[in-house]
Formats: sequence, structure tokens, C-alpha cells
Amino acid sequence: MEPTPKPRQMLLVQGQRISRAPVRFAQERPLGLALAGRVVTVLMATPGQERELALGYALTMGWTDYQATPPGAIFDPEQGRVDLDLTVPPGLLGGARAAGGGLLGPLEAAPLPPEGGLELAVLRGLTSALSQAQVLYPATRGTHAAALFEARGGLLALAEDVGRHNGLDKAVGAAWLAGVLPRAAALALSGRCSLEMVLKTVRAGVPVVASVSAPTLPAVESAQALGLTLVNCPRPEEMKIYTHPQRLRQDGEPLPGL
Repeated sequence: MEPTPKPRQMLLVQGQRISRAPVRFAQERPLGLALAGRVVTVLMATPGQERELALGYALTMGWTDYQATPPGAIFDPEQGRVDLDLTVPPGLLGGARAAGGGLLGPLEAAPLPPEGGLELAVLRGLTSALSQAQVLYPATRGTHAAALFEARGGLLALAEDVGRHNGLDKAVGAAWLAGVLPRAAALALSGRCSLEMVLKTVRAGVPVVASVSAPTLPAVESAQALGLTLVNCPRPEEMKIYTHPQRLRQDGEPLPGL
């Protein structure tokens, strides 16, 4: 991760009081993803974890499978690109994508098996743990974060980026590279969970996703169809479980279905 950008000055208005105060902004730069020496898509992303982003993007966009070995990924900082050792059918490729993301990948994903899950007491603390582990957001107030956790709440991988989709891809790529992705029981998101975020989570083989903001209707419908447990955790004492609640447990007992 790049060092936090040098702070600039702003005017801070508090009631009738006006003062100068430091302010930090998150950085974003273009990152090309190349196959067979040709750039096939360009992401606008926060500098850092370029290989992880490329690998996570390839996995969550359906270019490869999470049970496979991570392909070779070489980052060229001078060219601003990552070369991936992958062969991808043209129909699966996307185009240029801004940090905010956008549905450019396929709408299909293989449904998750019914296994996995975790205790409500663990789930309740994941978004708070995500918030406490962030470094860029407290300094800039301009980034999103995603983190993967094991069933007992241990942190497996965390990433921050100006784009929600980039943060998810970076976290997945980091866990995949570290060989801990199969242990991931839940994904926590600092923002909302959209349809593409649901598809990415399912393709990574993660059975539970908890987001700070409410999901979209297509995200809920897709999560229901694909066997993903989708939860909104706006605050630690409140959780809204939209799909497959039986994967969650309270004192060892599965929650009733909807």
C-alpha cells in the first residue's frame, strides 16, 4: 500500500468559526490488465496490491475458478499494468472500468453449496472489525474496504480502495495468493452490496456477505438464487438478514428460514 498522500489544507466551517485544517484525499490511477501481452481492461484503482487486484478481478469476473491455482501475475509499474498468465474467452472480457465499478461481467455464477456459516455473535462484529482495521479511510474519508473472515472471526485479508469493486477484488486476490481463501466464511463490505458484488462473492466461494449499507433488489434476488447469505449490518446491534438465514447460528442452533 502506498504511503498516505501528503495532506492539503482546507477551510473548516464550524458554526461561525472558520479555520484552516489538513485534509487528505485518496489517490487513484489507471491499471491495465493484460492477457497474452495485450491490455484487455483498465481499472481506476488506489495504488498498491496491483497483483492482488488483478488476480481477484480475474477470479470474481469468472475468468478462472477459485479452486484453481492462482495464475502468474507480473506487475510492471512503469507500464502501469499487470500481465496475467491466463487464456480467457472473448465473451468474458470487460472494458474500461471506473473505480465505482459497473456490471461488465457475465450474469451467471455457479450456486454455492449449503455448507458454511457462522454464529450471529461473530457476524455482529465483522463490520466493526472492518472499520477498525482500515487505514486509508480515517485519513482520507474517500475509500471503501472489504475484508474476509474465518468462521471464528479471524481476519484473513483486508483491502481498501476508492472503488467498492476494487476493494473486494483486492481482498479476494490477497486471500487467494496466501492460500487462505478456502477458509473464508464471510465477507464484510464498507458500502452497499450490489448485484455485481453478489456475483463476485459467489464466484470466490464465500457463503456469507455483510454490508454496512442496504443491498439492491437485484442483489437480494441473485443472492437468493445462488445460495448466498446476504446481511445488512448498519450498526452492531442491528442486522437485517435477507437470504438463507439458516446458514447462521445462534448459540449453535441454525436460524429459521424465511
